[in-house]
Amino acid sequence: MNREVGFLLVALLGLAACSSTSTRHDAVATPPGSWSTSVPIRFTNNKFFVPVILNDRHQATLLLDTGTNFTLISPEMAQRAGLDFSAAGVQVKARIANGQEVQMPVVRLNSISVGTAKVVNFGVAVYAFTVRDYGGRPLAVDGLLGLDFLARFTMTVDPRAGTLRLELDQPPK
Repeated sequence: MNREVGFLLVALLGLAACSSTSTRHDAVATPPGSWSTSVPIRFTNNKFFVPVILNDRHQATLLLDTGTNFTLISPEMAQRAGLDFSAAGVQVKARIANGQEVQMPVVRLNSISVGTAKVVNFGVAVYAFTVRDYGGRPLAVDGLLGLDFLARFTMTVDPRAGTLRLELDQPPK
């Protein structure tokens, strides 16, 4: 089922709790110490589109969304990456911008990378949605890059240069 998402997911309920449980094994796989990476991003309709790599080989374009606690990908992207979300044991409840609550399966990626910023054993939700431009035309996007990935780094977005910079000032924990 496809959902229209105006200003996307506002709050993901239970996702932050799900990612912080004792079963969490994800980790930043980026070199410790002072480190940074910068990637080109696309800026369209006041939205930032970030190139990412899933499982070290599947290219995706995710919408940078600091208002979303959890990263999610479309069912089509999950299928292209060979992820079976139909049998996902973990389901999370989310509230979308219109106030409706929906259930989403969660699957584990071996890794998710933005430039050389890499997190291994990373959980993502799978959900069908459409992002539209100001004229109502759908924009090509494979998912949302949320705070569960972004908050691990110091993030700088430079719209004029068209870059996203991620930095680590100390070794990952």
